[in-house]
Amino acid sequence: MNVIFFLKETDGNVSLDIYRAYYFQVQLQLKLSETNYCDFVVWNSEDLFIQRLYRDEPFISVASEKCKLFIKLCILPELLRKWYSQEPQSISSSNNGSSNEEQKEH
Repeated sequence: MNVIFFLKETDGNVSLDIYRAYYFQVQLQLKLSETNYCDFVVWNSEDLFIQRLYRDEPFISVASEKCKLFIKLCILPELLRKWYSQEPQSISSSNNGSSNEEQKEH
C-alpha cells in the first residue's frame, strides 16, 4: 500500500501515525463513547487498510489535560470578556475623543 500522509511505515508494517489528528480524534471518541476499540479503515482505489485501535489511556490523559488548559487559557477568557476578539482601544479614545494636538492647544 502506498503510505498515505496520516499513516506511517515502520519495518514494513503500516499503521496510523499517532502524531496525526486522526489518532487524537479516534482516542477521544473511544473515551467519550466508553468503547474499548475501533477499526480504523482507509480505502482508496488501489488498496484497503484496516487497523484495530485500542484505547490509549496515557495518551487520553495527556490530551485531556491539554484540552482543559486550552479551555482555561483561551476559550473561557474569550467567552467571558471577548479577550481575543475585542476591538483594540485607541489612545485618543481614552482622552475623551480629543487628539494629542487638540490637548496641546488647550
